[in-house]
Amino acid sequence: AADKLLPGIYREDAKTSCRHKKLLLDLFRKRCKEFDQPKYLPESNELRWLFFARHHGLFTPLLDWTTNPLVALYFAVSNLDGGLTDASVCVWALHVPREKFRRAEEVLNPWREDEWFMIDPPPVTDRIARQSSKFTFHPPSDPSPLEENLDERDRLLKIVLHQPEDLGSGG
Repeated sequence: AADKLLPGIYREDAKTSCRHKKLLLDLFRKRCKEFDQPKYLPESNELRWLFFARHHGLFTPLLDWTTNPLVALYFAVSNLDGGLTDASVCVWALHVPREKFRRAEEVLNPWREDEWFMIDPPPVTDRIARQSSKFTFHPPSDPSPLEENLDERDRLLKIVLHQPEDLGSGG
């Protein structure tokens, strides 16, 4: 589990710079054009391309969320490879007021946004629909962790399922 709620494109542990990751996104988009263009992925909608890229494992300024607690638990433990590690395992819960939600059609150029927002994505992949996906978009103008950008109307809860010091305690 991540210590900070920060999209992969801004994480320091990643081996490439944010600028280079943006170039990778552009290359991904260019390579996708070699195939038939899906109707749900119009050329002009940058956010839909970001959703599509995120669900294919690319670093984006999107942070994945779900409204389904079982999906959240699955992703919290899916990288354990058969056992607990020395890392914490947790699920984050976020309540976002309605005015912080945006529609994909309203955001013409997400790279020019200056505040984070929550978005209920259109189903550009089957997994987005099955996983009850939501995303927070984190603008390049403020690549800081989400927990540092909340206001009094936002509520964030970290539910710890496993702490490293629990290892070997027998229960």
